Amino acid sequence: MSGRPGNAERGTAMLLALVILAVASGLLVGLTGLGRTAVGSASVAVERSRNAVLLESAVQAVIPELFDADLAESLGERISAREVNIGGETVEVRVADICGRWDLNHGDLDVLSEMLAGLGLEKVRASAVVELVRAARSAREPFVDVSQLLVLPGLGRAEREHLKSRVTVQCRAGFVDSVHSKPDLAAAVERAERRSGKVLDGRGGGRTWQLSAEHETGPGTLVALDAVIALSHDVRRPFRILEWRSSE
Repeated sequence: MSGRPGNAERGTAMLLALVILAVASGLLVGLTGLGRTAVGSASVAVERSRNAVLLESAVQAVIPELFDADLAESLGERISAREVNIGGETVEVRVADICGRWDLNHGDLDVLSEMLAGLGLEKVRASAVVELVRAARSAREPFVDVSQLLVLPGLGRAEREHLKSRVTVQCRAGFVDSVHSKPDLAAAVERAERRSGKVLDGRGGGRTWQLSAEHETGPGTLVALDAVIALSHDVRRPFRILEWRSSE
């Protein structure tokens, strides 16, 4: 009997070798894929960080312009964006005067009453909402988010959607800047002034601003930044950052 392996044994050995080779090749391809994925993820992370720095620089560049009274009056609702060049790249910074909205903590309640009347709420329901806001102001900590107004009983879905873009908690003033407010809110302020005899219109005050921007340089690199800046007359601290939110 010969000691050499038969055809069946040689076939089995060859099959086993092919299986081992296939497994090794699969592992190599998998490791290569993982390497490429890791490199790709790192590249996206670097781009996102770069975009975040770019947005921060663009927003910081716009802040000094807000102290120019003539320029500030042209911003807000009239001109919604400023183009800023940072390192050869253009970033669009959207600008809105926060005080073009009615402040939930400090705004005159006559303005809220007129806003609700303008929405067609019957007097009893509008008065109930106003009294709920008055009671909430005196009974607890200040409102911290507009959504707290929107869940008050007495407001329907349409009224909530309307008020959402006209109310804020960040102006921290009793007036409304009608220059930068929506026309129906400016009309409500005017009616409230006539009814109460008080001065409720800030008329281009522009002391609290919302600056927002976003930038993308490829798939997965989109970064958005929203900031709320309050101006002051203190030369040592000319502005305060009330909010700074980045998606990076």
